Amino acid sequence: MDYKIAVVLIALLIFQRFIEFLYSKQNKVWLLRNKGINYDQGSFKLIALVHISWMISIFYFGLKDLEINYFFIILFFFLQVIRVWILVTLRNYWTVEIIRIPNTKLVKKGLYKYIKHPNYLLVVFEVIVFSLIFNEKIIAIIFCILHILVLSKRIKIENEVLKK
Repeated sequence: MDYKIAVVLIALLIFQRFIEFLYSKQNKVWLLRNKGINYDQGSFKLIALVHISWMISIFYFGLKDLEINYFFIILFFFLQVIRVWILVTLRNYWTVEIIRIPNTKLVKKGLYKYIKHPNYLLVVFEVIVFSLIFNEKIIAIIFCILHILVLSKRIKIENEVLKK
């Protein structure tokens, strides 16, 4: 039974990320149509590489000595509520790339009223929590550090863009 639950969870994570990617592409089209400028500089590719490597690691190692922690499943679904809140707050401005329409005001509602980059903080928590669903503490630590490293580069670029 745990194996089926694990496969479903991993499949849901992959499906969610795919849907978000499509949503991002749709928003990118809208942003560029509205004179948005893409400042990404390849940071998305690096983030995607780390993220995909993390998911493969979970699939490979997490299913080996399968021991599911149901507390972290509940916590992960709570994080998904926060993810939806972020997506709804940013609407068309949410993308996996750094795209800004010149002279637009920053979103300062929802979590963005309290935290400058809640989506990136959420991703780090997701990596930890989803890894711990499978009791993969080493994967949680390694990929948390890797995500923080790539996100810190991205946040630096994004902060420069947001100053403009």
